[in-house]
Amino acid sequence: WTRFGGELRAVVDNRRLAVLSGIDADRVAAAGWAFGSFTAGLTGVLLAPYVRLDPYGMPLLVMEVVAVAVVAGMRSLPIAVAAALCLGVAQSQLTRLHPGGLPEQLLQTAGANLFVIALLVAALFLPGIGSKDALPRTATARVPTPPGAWTVAAVLFLIPLGFAGSDLTTAVQVPALAVILLSLVVVTGRGGQISLGQAAYAGLGALFTALLTAGRFPGLPELPHLPALAVAVLLVAPLGLLTGWPAISRHGLALALATFAVGVGVSRFVFTQPYATSGLTLGRPAGFTSDRTYYVLELALLTASLLLVVALRRGRTGRALAAMRDHEA
Repeated sequence: WTRFGGELRAVVDNRRLAVLSGIDADRVAAAGWAFGSFTAGLTGVLLAPYVRLDPYGMPLLVMEVVAVAVVAGMRSLPIAVAAALCLGVAQSQLTRLHPGGLPEQLLQTAGANLFVIALLVAALFLPGIGSKDALPRTATARVPTPPGAWTVAAVLFLIPLGFAGSDLTTAVQVPALAVILLSLVVVTGRGGQISLGQAAYAGLGALFTALLTAGRFPGLPELPHLPALAVAVLLVAPLGLLTGWPAISRHGLALALATFAVGVGVSRFVFTQPYATSGLTLGRPAGFTSDRTYYVLELALLTASLLLVVALRRGRTGRALAAMRDHEA
């Protein structure tokens, strides 16, 4: 409604065209960030007496705000206000339902996370959201690997084998995190798709492994740790397809928000719920109970994952992913 608002909308819609029309895009963007930070800080001041200040709770409040903005198509303030009121009223009314047992737990969880559900549904299925990239794509040339990089990486991963005590215990986490980063290499680096929910799939793999080793996975017998690990990986893959298939047609911000909502949704609907995790423990496989032997096992799995990624990159599927990343049409 103001000149600044019009300039900000122009920069968001088409930055290059806005610059050509004489708008100082950097100044407008900086002012927009400053105003957004001001309003976010004001919100934090107002909410601080009522919510716990921690590094997770406050940032996740942004999820509710983003859900309303996405439902409004990132444009309409009246629709955003109406959506916020509707979701707030629905969330309040769900607390009045008490069917008992597991349905009540699921219903209460859905009510507490109604904004997360709204964000996921809106980002995946609302027309006009994420139908085009937020940033233009350009073909990218392959960056050559610096000489000796693989040798340096191998040495760095082997050094912790000489550690002991708490140092080795801390280092055990590194190869596992490297595998998660490898998954981002495929999804984001090779395919050009923004994913903020990879940790959710990692958590589901751990949960399925624990269920399989405890004999609590429906339809499957109790399995030893290593076979359970392999089966859990196979079980997580269809879930990735199930959540990723609707997101294929989305790009940029909408895809990032959808994957973020998936990650938060899995955390709140699965990992924090007693019906999913109560009584579960996950130990190390037989023969790999010490930190050193378990680190060796992780290195072996990391090496296998790396070889799979290299094979994928050089294969037909990898070339197709790169082509879609550079120019989907």
